[in-house]
Formats: sequence, structure tokens, C-alpha cells
Amino acid sequence: MSDGLVQLQSSSHHKNLLNAMWKLRTMGSLCDITVQVDFQEELEEFEAHRVVLAASSGYFESHLLANDQVKSLFLCDILPHAFEKFLEYAYFGKIEVEKSYISTVLQMAKLLKCQDLVDACEAEIPSGVSDETLQKDGVDSNTPKTEIKTKREPVKRAMKRKKSLKVVGNIRDAPVYTIQVIYTNPEP
Repeated sequence: MSDGLVQLQSSSHHKNLLNAMWKLRTMGSLCDITVQVDFQEELEEFEAHRVVLAASSGYFESHLLANDQVKSLFLCDILPHAFEKFLEYAYFGKIEVEKSYISTVLQMAKLLKCQDLVDACEAEIPSGVSDETLQKDGVDSNTPKTEIKTKREPVKRAMKRKKSLKVVGNIRDAPVYTIQVIYTNPEP
């Protein structure tokens, strides 16, 4: 009998693992972060696993590694449906969206620094498509630059207006950190 090493491997382990994590997320089990997403006073909360967010997004990786005590993040001016699609992609590596919605997902993927999703979206935008066509489909060639500011102060759980944040304390005995996305005009 040989004492050599053998490699035991499952071709479905990664798929099973991500499916199990998605199931846990949808049940709200073992989730360790809440992402609050606000778009035009439509606020939605998403429970998730920090490790999945950090592994899927350079944006989340930098913010979550900078402070491992963060229990809740607030994203302003992000469509909740688009963020749900990002979560789906983060857990499964694939999503189905209407062609007319690709530009919205692409913009969010760029903001969240999810390069795999950016590449997938850009692969679906036909090469040689003019700027005029993209604008009709929702991709503006003059898309504003995005600047991200992080404030380290608690915020109100459900905002009435995006421009009037009030400090009210902690959520679930942990401080909430605000991440505001501010759109500025592109430089000439």
C-alpha cells in the first residue's frame, strides 16, 4: 500500500457552498451585515455575509477591511432592484436581466468595483454601438463621475430626505456608518 498523497476534489463544492450561503442569506441566518439602500426615498435593507461582499467587490472589501466592526452600511442613490441583482451575482456568479437594464447594472458594478460583473455587462453591449444608441438604452456617455464619502457617525435607520441626516444613535448596539454617493458634473 502506497503512502502517496491523493487529491480529493468535488466539482460541485463551490456551487453547493454558494447555494447554501444564498439560502442562509434569504433566511436571514448567519448574516453579519445589513446594507441599507436608498433611492429617491425608497429604502430597502439587505442582509448579507461580509465575506461574500468583500470577495465580490473592491468597494466593500476596502470599507469592510478598514473597519471590521461595521454592522450596517448605507448606500445612497442606488436602485434597490439593481443592488439585489448585485447580491445575486456575488453569490452565484451569474444573473438574468433585461437588455434594457444592463446599463444600470453596469453603472452599479463600476461603482462597487465588481470587475467580473463589469466585464459581463460590457460583453453584452455590442461593439460598435454608437454613444447615441447607448443613451437611448440608458447609458449616457456623459455619465457623471462618482465620488464616495464615508462618514463615521450613526444615522437614522430610515431617512425621510437624503439631504437631512439626523444622528439618532446606534442600530442593534453597533454604530452605523454612512456611505453617501455624490454625483458631480464631469470635467470638461
